[in-house]
Amino acid sequence: MPGELPYESTVTAPTRWVPHVYTEGELRAVTNRRALATASVVFGLLGLAGSVFGVWGAPLSAIAVVLALIARATQRWAWLRWGAGLATGVTGLLLAAGWVYFTTAVVPRLWVP
Repeated sequence: MPGELPYESTVTAPTRWVPHVYTEGELRAVTNRRALATASVVFGLLGLAGSVFGVWGAPLSAIAVVLALIARATQRWAWLRWGAGLATGVTGLLLAAGWVYFTTAVVPRLWVP
């Protein structure tokens, strides 16, 4: 297999001490997966910022939640990034739902004489 040491060089050394050399394809796959979790954090922060001022951040927060769940399934080791994306996305959705409740239930009561 490309990227591995030849068998002759590992005969005298224990196998667990032989370093693994990553191939270009393996490095690209790890980098692409890391981008998915980072995108969930970015969308989550943008959705949270948009939801503070109204319901316009709800679509971005929903995208952040979906990306975080996909990243959770594909890259368990990046739990901090997809966890932050999931937390900010859910918080943005809750803020947007609060705005919807406020504009449909509270504001009409304020205008009733």
